[in-house]
Amino acid sequence: MPTTLDCTDLSACPEIGIGGDPPATLPGGSPSPLRGYADPSVRYDPDSDRLWMAYSWPSMHIDGTQRVSRIETHLAESTNGGASWDLVQPLWVAEPATDPATGGSGFTDHEVANLARQEAPDGVRWIGARLDLFVPAGGGLGVRPPNSFRIVVSAAASPPELANAPSVTLGAAATHPGWDVSLDLTKLDDEVAGCAMWNEPALLAEPEVVYLAVRCLRFEPATRSPDWDTSELFVFRAQTAGAVGDWTWTYRGRLAGRAEAVELGGDGLTQIDLAYARDGTLVALLTPDGWDADSRDFVHHGLRVVEVASLATPSLARRADGSLAVRAVISADDGPLGSGASTYDPELAAGIIFARRSITEASLVGSMHGTGVHP
Repeated sequence: MPTTLDCTDLSACPEIGIGGDPPATLPGGSPSPLRGYADPSVRYDPDSDRLWMAYSWPSMHIDGTQRVSRIETHLAESTNGGASWDLVQPLWVAEPATDPATGGSGFTDHEVANLARQEAPDGVRWIGARLDLFVPAGGGLGVRPPNSFRIVVSAAASPPELANAPSVTLGAAATHPGWDVSLDLTKLDDEVAGCAMWNEPALLAEPEVVYLAVRCLRFEPATRSPDWDTSELFVFRAQTAGAVGDWTWTYRGRLAGRAEAVELGGDGLTQIDLAYARDGTLVALLTPDGWDADSRDFVHHGLRVVEVASLATPSLARRADGSLAVRAVISADDGPLGSGASTYDPELAAGIIFARRSITEASLVGSMHGTGVHP
């Protein structure tokens, strides 16, 4: 039976703070309506005996008379197994940009970052993947144009150096080429040709290759709601010889889709993280989700940790009775839109880090919590 945990009670899942990086405030010092921590990705570095964490840091800026959302990626470190964390630096900050489709001004936000450490033949390499997207001037989270969504992959000798490292931009069918798209992943195979947008990248590195798992989003034209039968998790692989811009990308296959999502309690699967359990088994941390037509937003149904049979020929593992090999289920009562994004590394003393979110009509506050669960 899988381990189950309800994180609604903070005594069961204590909140994690970041020293030197408090939640955002407005210019007058009051709490920002958009604040906290989200989308953690933790990886252990045996060379420095520390844990690195990349995470989304949301905030609200003042643009003239309007409040404008910002999301950027920050980097923290822990030298005590995750018992405490301290800010190292902003990793990818929101930056001024011009929409190539409209010529309008705004900012590029960076979120849902994922880290991987690779012991390559030519030395240790750190790889980062993130979602970049455009926020028009005076806009917020709900007005980010779909044609600005793209995945950016960088490589450097250490996590802090990823801030200014060379990168490659991977697009989807709807991504405007003016966003410096290096490769449209949807052109690699007919199975992914209709993916309008990519989201929630996850990395797993082997000595000469890196795997990238991403959520494909496709929408029903009439309702503009997700097409659950085709919004699936797909896996790509890159041969990592040479500079990141020279990597060769190939399509590997579908990791999971509607059938697996329904079995796990949702309509789709999102917020994937890939990690090894302490017994060496590869696992996927997944959030089953649905859709709320009134708010036009995704509803998250907590965390499921599922064994992975293979990434080379992608599939989740199943038990002898045919059911998915679920190792853990973590949830929290966080209102109608729910929570779920999580990360894991076997060196984390706190076990899985579970991300929660409190959403009202006027605010969104993210938080991270230790669970003590080792899948």
